[in-house]
Amino acid sequence: MRESYETVYVTEKKSVAATLSGVVGARTREQGFFEGEGIAVTWCSGHIVELAPPDGYDGWAKWDAGCLPMVPAEWSFLPREGAQGQCETVCELLRRAGRIVCATDGDREGEGIFRRVYSFAGASAPVERLWASSTEPAALAAALGQMRPGTDYDGLAAAAMARAKADWLVGMNASRAYTLASASSKPLSIGRVKTPTLAMVAARDAEIAGFEPEPFWTVVADMGLWQAASERLGNAPFAAAVAMGRIGELRVASAEYGPAEVRPPLPYNLDELMKDASRLFGYTPKQTLDAAQLLYEKRLQTYPRTSSRHIEPADVPGARECVRALAGGEGSPVACAPFEPDFDRIADSSKVEGHPAILPTRTLMEVGWADLGERERNVSALVCLRLVASVAPPWRKREGKVALDGIAYDGTRVRFAASGFATEDAGWKGIVDATLERIGAKAAKPEQQAIPPKCEVGQTVTPQRFELKEGKTKAPAAYTDATLLTAMETCGRSLDDEQLAAALKGRGIGTAATRAAIIEELLRAGQIERSKGKIRSTELGRTVAASVSPQLASPELTGEWEARLADMRALGDEDAFVVDAAGYASSLVSDAFGRESELRARFGAAGRHVVCKCPRCGREVVRTGADGKGAVVRCSSVTTRRNESGAWEDAGGCGLKVWAKVAGVTLTDEQIAAAIAGERVKVDGIKPKDPSKKSYSRFMTLDASAEDGSGCCKWVYGEFANAPAKPGTGERGGKPFGGRAWAK
Repeated sequence: MRESYETVYVTEKKSVAATLSGVVGARTREQGFFEGEGIAVTWCSGHIVELAPPDGYDGWAKWDAGCLPMVPAEWSFLPREGAQGQCETVCELLRRAGRIVCATDGDREGEGIFRRVYSFAGASAPVERLWASSTEPAALAAALGQMRPGTDYDGLAAAAMARAKADWLVGMNASRAYTLASASSKPLSIGRVKTPTLAMVAARDAEIAGFEPEPFWTVVADMGLWQAASERLGNAPFAAAVAMGRIGELRVASAEYGPAEVRPPLPYNLDELMKDASRLFGYTPKQTLDAAQLLYEKRLQTYPRTSSRHIEPADVPGARECVRALAGGEGSPVACAPFEPDFDRIADSSKVEGHPAILPTRTLMEVGWADLGERERNVSALVCLRLVASVAPPWRKREGKVALDGIAYDGTRVRFAASGFATEDAGWKGIVDATLERIGAKAAKPEQQAIPPKCEVGQTVTPQRFELKEGKTKAPAAYTDATLLTAMETCGRSLDDEQLAAALKGRGIGTAATRAAIIEELLRAGQIERSKGKIRSTELGRTVAASVSPQLASPELTGEWEARLADMRALGDEDAFVVDAAGYASSLVSDAFGRESELRARFGAAGRHVVCKCPRCGREVVRTGADGKGAVVRCSSVTTRRNESGAWEDAGGCGLKVWAKVAGVTLTDEQIAAAIAGERVKVDGIKPKDPSKKSYSRFMTLDASAEDGSGCCKWVYGEFANAPAKPGTGERGGKPFGGRAWAK
């Protein structure tokens, strides 16, 4: 490393640094950076500097209610664990720079990553901002000629820092407060963004659990060449009478016929890409984001973490080349013949926020898809298909809708309806259908009904026969990854596209860049689970959602905060936002400890898996952990707390604790209850250290008067249960071991 550098470039990822180094002429590889004549290119490896956890502040390592709320007078920062070496390299280069170019990802997160390491290094050199939506060399070279002063992005940096601090204040204080107040057996993971998401899942699950299906009936009038179905009827005898023909002639109430045109979809932003990849391939949002990020780093796709669905006019030439290569090109995943694309609808600078929509690159057209993994190939195919479809001709069809009224035997009017369409020019829809079939996507194909014949208002229609059909109302569908992403984007409201754009612009839960991570955090915390494509809340998750402050569980609140953060790009009012966040965190602490008895009762009942009665104090002995899957069985009188070193320790109760797993075998409730009662239990399926040998069985007992060093009662290994019979005793395995007394 030289004593000084004229310019130091800082990227977010090593792969981008490698490409940029070739563009600027820094071709010598050093430890943690690339070097050229008077220049260096280095990388941050993601969040290389982070806000210090509470353990990094004096007096906050211990989980103690007296420390709450925790509001740092001065914020501390630390290198991310495992990244200390690269952090030292980046900081030293920044201190030796005469000029610094920030080339991290062009969004709030990328700006925050750079500003934190710049501040942590104590750097003072002026900063210029490189903002590129593609990592192709040509795109980086063009962006180098359009750099702006770093101060132009102070508002974005303020929003990044305010968001990080606010999330720290809410998350750290709420997690500790609700954990301590509830005496939860495990630390609770609570946050400004994740908890409203959890609350939406829990609310949907409650709707499903409380739903009671109701029967209904419909009557289908068959006119021979076409059919019309009645509205839902709630009375079975009435519906049956109508189906038997006890209704007057059907008269046409309305009839509409004519051409219809469906415009092509816009290019993908990240949310839409994650939804379609989930629906068509079953990918989780994180899997899709990871694949899109990898394609971006390989220069095969533009920046993925975008909320825009339009492109800049300057992007049109490159996009046009891609469409030309994809439409009818050899090896293309897109199934269509060449056509003249129309970019007028998707090229609109006023609708691009930060980065344009996700597009394939010229590099992809050159290298193709052969060397990509299956997931990357499928995600890339979706992006290519969406670009081609977005500039293809509209889907043109003819539609017909007919409504008929009939008067039943008791004078009740019954409405029948029929509709259908016929495609005249499949346009973009034909390209989508053919391509999804080519790439093996699981696309649902809706049934198509023929257009009803020409009818005039007032005309009477005579059905040839009636058919009665019975059905039941259905509960709301459990969330999938795709529908949960939509709910997060719209704060749980069901709105059409125009309403969404007007009412919820910037007010969703999280951002396009963070929603996938939020879902994964809830999964790791054991508060939601994913099974067979459905996302459901766990018992722990439902308890958390029902226990926290209603305001914290509200999606509208975090949506309002996201709107304020978006406005902060222009305002830069970081301090006011953080002060408000600190006040809110303080109110959450007060809420938790103000309802301590309620929370302890709620969490004491949640997930309680009762094994037996405690012989020491008579309380219930329960399995710990989410849904009773913890490693320890203990008396419910036992409470725990964090000690000064941060480890959990007993704080009260009779002290009865037993390991639920012994010799590698998880014991049943019956075995544990018998052992606690002083009986000898037989443990089967113990695996020997030598894998070539068969598993065996052994008798075991519990010693209530001894501990094994972890505070749990000691398991005592007895004789082998499959040992040969002892001479003269007539029993296998020798004499049973007696249990120790449990009373203290």
